[in-house]
Amino acid sequence: MSRFFDALGRAVVRLRWLVVAIWIVGTVISVRALPTLASEVNNNNSTFLPASAPSNQAADLAQPLIGSVDHSNIPIVAVTSAPALTAEDSVALTRILTSLKQVPTALSAHFLGQSPDGRAAQLLFTSSTTPFDQGKASTLIDHVNSALARVSLPSDLQVHLAGQVATGVANQKQSAKQGSQIQLASIIFIIILLLIIFRSVLAPLVTLLPAALVLAISSSFIGALASAGVIKISFFTQILLIVLILGAGTDYGLFLVFRVREQLLAGSDPKDAVAYAVRRVGESISASAATVIVALLTLLAASFNLYHDLGLPLALGIAVMLLSKRQQPLPEIA
Repeated sequence: MSRFFDALGRAVVRLRWLVVAIWIVGTVISVRALPTLASEVNNNNSTFLPASAPSNQAADLAQPLIGSVDHSNIPIVAVTSAPALTAEDSVALTRILTSLKQVPTALSAHFLGQSPDGRAAQLLFTSSTTPFDQGKASTLIDHVNSALARVSLPSDLQVHLAGQVATGVANQKQSAKQGSQIQLASIIFIIILLLIIFRSVLAPLVTLLPAALVLAISSSFIGALASAGVIKISFFTQILLIVLILGAGTDYGLFLVFRVREQLLAGSDPKDAVAYAVRRVGESISASAATVIVALLTLLAASFNLYHDLGLPLALGIAVMLLSKRQQPLPEIA
């Protein structure tokens, strides 16, 4: 194995600019061409349950009463600040129903009833869009909001979406926001920590930048798998992927950087130092990453799909991280 990593180190040093260009271009293409991970996060916990789960069986039995579970039912609540809904409010609700029927996937839109105090009314919009496809559900909510926005409402009337579909889309957007915040906080914390360790500006960037690129590429690939229906993505997958890749990537990068630094201090040529570091550390990093990958893939044996669907995305992220570290050209770090 040492011969393989020695040849790999020398090849990476010789083709360093090509390697850097391939990773940067590959990151840009994957981020632009593939779905984002955040757009595929599924916050509907029932989709992770097996078909034999009592709640899923109850939903199937209730279909004759509430309609197909593959259709999206979106309750719409209208509330007035006046003592009661006025005739003008009723006309506005009728216009809302007409506007909702123009949504591309609309099946029906009808008035359900009015509250006992007369201050609120509920409408029900039904779409052929499945509530289990996060991307389509998000598009549906956008279309419904656009339909509501086209209707001019009296100043006293407010209209809000409710129900599982609207809540799921709102949770998805909040998950994406929290994921971005966690990613930013993790990167800032790691940069500060590396600045304290290295006491230089270049070393932290060299160590962290590959991990950030891998996170972007892995997120796009995993988002594409979720979009194709291969896996389901939960909020836990999104958060764990960020922490795992940034943590493991920084860890592997430190192994390489410190080995290169030792050789530079010993008087070695920078290119020889990088090749030597890859030869000495490459096998250890590969073994460590392979162990983590195998451990993560054992989650595929879990019967609970929330855990089952963690295995492949996280293992894919570590695999891409390993590939980047085996091809990471390091500049002179003194």
